[in-house]
Amino acid sequence: MKLRIFALVSLLTLVSAAQASFELLLVGDNGANTTPTRRMHRFDGVTGTYLGAFGNFDSDIRAVVLRQAQNQVLIQTANRLFIHNYNTGELINDIGTATVTSMSINTTNNYLYYVNGGQNILRTSLAQLDLGFISPELVLTDSGATSISSIGVTGSGYLVTGQVRGGLGYEYKYSPTLVGSTSSYWSPGVVTNQVGVGPNGRVGQAITYSGRGYVERYDATGNYTGDSIALSLSTGIASAAGHVGDYLVGTDYNNAA
Repeated sequence: MKLRIFALVSLLTLVSAAQASFELLLVGDNGANTTPTRRMHRFDGVTGTYLGAFGNFDSDIRAVVLRQAQNQVLIQTANRLFIHNYNTGELINDIGTATVTSMSINTTNNYLYYVNGGQNILRTSLAQLDLGFISPELVLTDSGATSISSIGVTGSGYLVTGQVRGGLGYEYKYSPTLVGSTSSYWSPGVVTNQVGVGPNGRVGQAITYSGRGYVERYDATGNYTGDSIALSLSTGIASAAGHVGDYLVGTDYNNAA
């Protein structure tokens, strides 16, 4: 199977009948850039077992986020937000949107936060999504940012973003009160729009640095805790926080094709 992977998310799922657990890995695949080949694939992240696919999306998959309490996965394409049951693949809703490059859910205040590659961070309530529409609410405008391409909400409500400031890549943190930024971390590489949110409210940002793929990690309060390098990858395109460790997608170092 040849995948043009752009996004992925994971969660730990309990199979109650067997009392065994596995990690469900959802992989966004833009295929041959045609509607029939744009799919969400399901894998057991531990064993690699393929569990089928769903989708057929109208345009490129741009971002993916889980709403685990409702068994939902939100899939953003060029101008639509698709909401599916990730267990069955059932389409729950299909909502027209403006451009979105990255999104993340704050489970405390029940908002979906998102960015579009500009200077704004926006949000919409999950209650609105349940009613089938989005009413954008401006959270903040950061005039110091050239472009904000990624966002992840930590377990304590901090917004960890990937952005360009003054021609350099940064991973920039905003406090839950959103009164200015609380800290910034200069990113040594190129950040992508994929931020994985994992256990204990931590987040991971995929980056490319010096010809290798990395995951930069942040804890629930948005503090940098270290990184991991994938020696077999020459780029870091998308990351997903696993139950233990992280998943990272990129270009094969020995075979770019």
